[in-house]
Amino acid sequence: MEPKEETKEALKENEGLKESSTSAKAVHKAPRIAQYKKDIVDEFAKLMLDYPIIGAANMENMPAPQLQKMRALLRENDVVLKMTKRRLMKLAIDKVK
Repeated sequence: MEPKEETKEALKENEGLKESSTSAKAVHKAPRIAQYKKDIVDEFAKLMLDYPIIGAANMENMPAPQLQKMRALLRENDVVLKMTKRRLMKLAIDKVK
């Protein structure tokens, strides 16, 4: 039993679509950045402009009790202590430059 002429044409069109979709270059869209991340970068950039002294530290392996004690001591001395991811900090520094 031979397929109908309409079915043959539909199959050819589908094959053509499959070939063109796989052989075509992928369209690269700009990444969607969450608004809260943009807000964090803006906040850190503003702090960098407002304060003459800024410190940065890697807190990756610091035990939680030690970090809490340090934060409490710094808070007593009116030190602004903010923490964020390394990449967001880099973006804020680049924004201020």
